[in-house]
Amino acid sequence: MTAQDDAQAALPPSGPSFSTWGPLDGPILRRDEPPAIGVVGEPGSAWPIGIAYPVGTVGHRKGPAVSFRLVINKVELDGRWIYEARRFVQLGDAAEEL
Repeated sequence: MTAQDDAQAALPPSGPSFSTWGPLDGPILRRDEPPAIGVVGEPGSAWPIGIAYPVGTVGHRKGPAVSFRLVINKVELDGRWIYEARRFVQLGDAAEEL
């Protein structure tokens, strides 16, 4: 494997990221007390590409939702993420209409 192959392997995917744990609809709520959870590149995949660490909560119509920091292919992604129906969405993109 060349240095270029190593650099390409370390880049996070440009597409969506999905979870290996949590509800099939809605967010993971604070009351669920989530652990660090596996991140996969496509729904139902068993091969992890990273990990999501719970770091706080944000307001959600269903109750306080857990926010995460994502590390994919050993690279921490910018910003904070919320889980919504087994998919991670960046907090700014997850805003709900009031």
